[in-house]
Amino acid sequence: MEHVSLAMNERQALMGRDRLIDEVTRAGLTEVLEMFHQRLDAAKHAIYEVRRLARPRGTGAPMIARSAHASCAAAARDAMLTALRSIPGQPTTGSNGITRTVLRRCTKTPPWTEQFFVADPAVVEQKARLGFEAWWSPDLSQPVVQEDPNELIGVSQCANSTRAHRACRTPAAA
Repeated sequence: MEHVSLAMNERQALMGRDRLIDEVTRAGLTEVLEMFHQRLDAAKHAIYEVRRLARPRGTGAPMIARSAHASCAAAARDAMLTALRSIPGQPTTGSNGITRTVLRRCTKTPPWTEQFFVADPAVVEQKARLGFEAWWSPDLSQPVVQEDPNELIGVSQCANSTRAHRACRTPAAA
């Protein structure tokens, strides 16, 4: 469960600031880690597009909203990791070992937008905060990792999405 959560948001751990995977590693529970990686490798994966935005509010913390959806049907983990590597953008592997293809990074102060793709077990339901699509408008002044994000997004031939990246159009991922 923590792995899925960290894939969608690397800043979100289930134990406050500490991650369970780090505690298991520090404790030297190698058998537990091996079983975890075996289960992860055996699970069907999907590539998820994650978009997040922050809008300032009158006072207090900014309003943060996100959208996450699988951009193609589930397939073997290796196939999804290969597809992820073919997506234009900046491949980034976090300290948790999770690789994302980043199209847009958030800044430290709102308003900001963030957009990336990640391969993760196919257990996440499509979700978006009410009103998200109306708010989503990538600010062109934000740092963009790829020159033309429209090059990536097109009409999907995948069953799960109306938007998808080209990597999901391969027979292995369909």
